[in-house]
Amino acid sequence: MCFIVGVIIFVILENKMKIKFLVFCCVSIFFHSCANREKNNTFVDTVNIDVKQDKTLDLSRKLNIYNCVPLETTSESLIKQIEKIYVIDSSIVIFDNKQNEIFLFKSNGEFIRKFGSKGNGPGEHIMFNDVFYDYSSKLMYAQEGIKQFMYIYDISGKLISEIPTKQFMFRSFCKVEDGYWIYSCYKTGNPNGYSIMKVGNNFEKILCGYFPQKNFFRTSFRSTFLQNSSNENFFIYPFSNIVYKINDNDLSPFFEINFGRQTLPYSQIQKLYDEMQYDQLVQNNGYMGRICDFMFTGDEFHFNFSEIKKKSIQYHGCYNIKKKTIDVFKNILDYKSPTESQLNFKHLVLSYPVGVTKDMSIYIVKPYDMDDQDLLEINSVLKSTIDIDSNPILFFMKSVKG
Repeated sequence: MCFIVGVIIFVILENKMKIKFLVFCCVSIFFHSCANREKNNTFVDTVNIDVKQDKTLDLSRKLNIYNCVPLETTSESLIKQIEKIYVIDSSIVIFDNKQNEIFLFKSNGEFIRKFGSKGNGPGEHIMFNDVFYDYSSKLMYAQEGIKQFMYIYDISGKLISEIPTKQFMFRSFCKVEDGYWIYSCYKTGNPNGYSIMKVGNNFEKILCGYFPQKNFFRTSFRSTFLQNSSNENFFIYPFSNIVYKINDNDLSPFFEINFGRQTLPYSQIQKLYDEMQYDQLVQNNGYMGRICDFMFTGDEFHFNFSEIKKKSIQYHGCYNIKKKTIDVFKNILDYKSPTESQLNFKHLVLSYPVGVTKDMSIYIVKPYDMDDQDLLEINSVLKSTIDIDSNPILFFMKSVKG
């Protein structure tokens, strides 16, 4: 009922004001959240953040190194920026979102191959926008943003099939049993104006859609979907502070991140007409946002955020879902190995997890960030020849008991 009323209000406003843009996400968020509460009786937890209460993070007290895996460095396996990591049986899959490539390594870090081949020919790709591994089918899905295809690979990197996606322009996605959830943040190639849609397995039709978005908002070049250890799917809208859980054809608010007076004024944003008005509103007002690098590790939800202006301080948030507690960190101490550890690190730079297994979180360390002593230490123990130009090293970390 609330959603129907919302649609009626939108139609009236559109006729009265002759707005060329679709109603902004905040109206959609309100209407959709209202509908969800009526349909699912969903309660939205609020994560209240006060950056004045920030702490210093000491991972040496929280995590022990279970294993470290240097990714082999070859002319074909050079990694620039890791966006996603999947640990699957005896393989490690890396999605590099700067090179828009997928790399396959053995569990010991030995390079095997890239997924697919670059080019304009059949089955070849120019760039991958986003990837998603479906644990139920054991298949890797990769969205080709230029040629507009969904490529489907097995875990060996062999191309199984390709599906045209030319009806839609989208930046990130997740695979579900009866189709795909896609995040569309472009001005063109979006027939219904929604920023998130569920489409069928062959991209033949829209099953549902949410969050109409004004065209002036900047494109988000990061993935907006994530999974927890139970393979449940979640979505974060880049112009909101709510984490949504995906259920069949519905989005249920899971929790919202509240910055108090520093929370963006969504009621004002919905009235804006262009990017200049948006910039004038958000700049120099101390609003917090830019939520990114989100990851579930067990009962914890990790994310980074910062003030919405240039050269602002980045914070790391860790929300314990069961305890409903939040810790905010501005400074992170270098990791120092416990005395009983096989690896005796003194100044290891660990920041936030970039991947997860069932019982471990995965951190990356770039060799050029390591001091000489720690670089010698890891080469000595692993009997390797890692130097400052080598590929990143994956650190598999387990929580300290108690």
